[in-house]
Amino acid sequence: MTNGLVPPQPKIYHIAHVDRLPSIAADGFLWCDTGCDLARLDEIDWAAVQARDWRQCKEGKQAEFLLEHSFPWHLIERVGVRNRTIYQQVVNALPANGHRPTVEIRPDWYY
Repeated sequence: MTNGLVPPQPKIYHIAHVDRLPSIAADGFLWCDTGCDLARLDEIDWAAVQARDWRQCKEGKQAEFLLEHSFPWHLIERVGVRNRTIYQQVVNALPANGHRPTVEIRPDWYY
């Protein structure tokens, strides 16, 4: 179910395992698995994407899209993690030189 209201500047969210961060940063892109159509943004359940409590909308919350075929690593603004342990793993996995997005502990992003 969609709400049909596409935000004017939607944020892109992507869930990735911490083990993938070094290769994403080294490659410089998040690559899309399928061919992502911006004309179909109204099919995303934006209420679920923006929800803080995921229990009732896990499938809608997991919906993702990327621009065209890839999303540049240097445009990643922040990485949200569940706890301090993962925070440290992410900080250690980020490249020493180059783009290092802000890392935040955000347990509210997880269900």
